[in-house]
Amino acid sequence: MCKRLKKLFAIKGYPLFIFCMLLVGIGLSTTVPYLSLYLTEDMGMSKEAFGVFMAVSALSGVLVNSLIAKHSDNGMDRKWIIIVAMLSHALAYASYLVIHNFFLLLAVVRAFNEFGAAAMPQICAYAQESFTENECVEGGIF
Repeated sequence: MCKRLKKLFAIKGYPLFIFCMLLVGIGLSTTVPYLSLYLTEDMGMSKEAFGVFMAVSALSGVLVNSLIAKHSDNGMDRKWIIIVAMLSHALAYASYLVIHNFFLLLAVVRAFNEFGAAAMPQICAYAQESFTENECVEGGIF
């Protein structure tokens, strides 16, 4: 068991993966269950407006994530993409507390979520690259 943990932490960037996944998990688990209640009850958003808000946020995230993925596959440093994406997600979550106008909130959250959407796929791609480059694959972690 100790040898497995040592080999896992020997993988390049493994502590960064753990930290980023922890941040993503905390962010999603604290916002997603209450986001619909907050936006519809506290901000007075209608259910239709909330649906438009979520759809626009998701679709814009997919579009920008596709562009970022194309550039990262051509040699961009994934570590910096992950860091910027995580900071962007943090700013998106913080903007819910500060902004109380629907259109302004939509614009700001959409902009931050566009870049934040790249966090999870880039973490997975970076982890796969690090794992295959590491000699733990040949020695067998598990």
